[in-house]
Amino acid sequence: EDYRTNFHAVFKALHRCAGGHSFSINTSESAKRVLDIVEELLMDEKPPPPSGCAPCSREEDGTESSLTSSQQERAVSFAFSLLALYYRRGSDDKRSKRFSDVASHVLNKTAGDPPHSWLKQESALLLAAEKLLEVGATATAELVLEDEKQRHGESTEYLVSQAKLLRTKKQYAEAETALNLAGESIPETKMGREPLFLEIQRLLGHVHFEQEKFEQAATAYEVYFEWLVGEAVASADPLACRRIVELYMKKKRFKEAKDISLIWCKFVPSVISWLHCGAACIRLGELDIARHVLVCANELDREHPKVWGLLAIISLRKGNVLLAKEALTQALRFGLNDSAVFVELATCSFKLGRLELAQFLAEKALKFEKNTANQDILTEIRKHRGYTQQELTKDT
Repeated sequence: EDYRTNFHAVFKALHRCAGGHSFSINTSESAKRVLDIVEELLMDEKPPPPSGCAPCSREEDGTESSLTSSQQERAVSFAFSLLALYYRRGSDDKRSKRFSDVASHVLNKTAGDPPHSWLKQESALLLAAEKLLEVGATATAELVLEDEKQRHGESTEYLVSQAKLLRTKKQYAEAETALNLAGESIPETKMGREPLFLEIQRLLGHVHFEQEKFEQAATAYEVYFEWLVGEAVASADPLACRRIVELYMKKKRFKEAKDISLIWCKFVPSVISWLHCGAACIRLGELDIARHVLVCANELDREHPKVWGLLAIISLRKGNVLLAKEALTQALRFGLNDSAVFVELATCSFKLGRLELAQFLAEKALKFEKNTANQDILTEIRKHRGYTQQELTKDT
């Protein structure tokens, strides 16, 4: 918020730290000061070093930096791209070009000629737009993308960044068009092996899902996960994982839901990932695995009502009513309101002949979701408990 409301002050501060005409990322003290300002004003926290990278480097004062050399270069390039934009808005083309050239040099100082015409050197402006979108500076990101388009045209990378901007603005149809154009520009020989192809499919899945085009979303997500192999699996998008697992569960494709949720749990373990994995395992009848993953979820959050509800289902399926009641007590204590969980609990209790418990659970299900199916379940249980037709009609 400080960045957006104190635009002028931020850029003046960055300019003071830029060190004038001369700048070297390896030796200039001003480079560190630029980086400090970028981190303080535009980043919530320092990004952790990638797994397997070298130990954190030490600054000259002996303190440890959590940023790798590559991350430092990208952050400094970002700062100079913002300075270039500042001077462009002030009609100072000379300074704008100077800072833009510095940003590109820092970002691509080791890059050679691109191997394919469709894949250009990484644009400092596109990097700046990405960072601006991350911190919610949508209007400024739009200006940066306009500058990128004027300088380099509508490259594949530009179209992807434009789609991200449009998605942020909830212009989903336009974002979908941009992503389709970006996908068409990638050679068939590169599909699946090019990270940008995976990014396009991931974003297409999100854009379709947010338009409630669930079939198209599932198709895009499936392509994304089909080509997400090797080391890239570790960077799987948690939101894509969650959404495709939910789509698979609705389609009763429980094996696929379990496979994706296991990837999700491995690299982004959370209550939600373990919960989805447990639900898929229950549907597959793999109760021991389900219990194991739900215990993992329970250890992360002892007060999650649905976790306790699913643990109660597992106990009922195994015939352990006492343990099920203990889990159910916790689920109710923490506010379980999921009708589907109550229906499953009622059905399991009914099969075990625990009619009073089954009726209580069926009434809970109907309370949270009034529909014909839930009413029919409750009516069936009441018939077995000896309710007369008059009593059934009255209750209905």
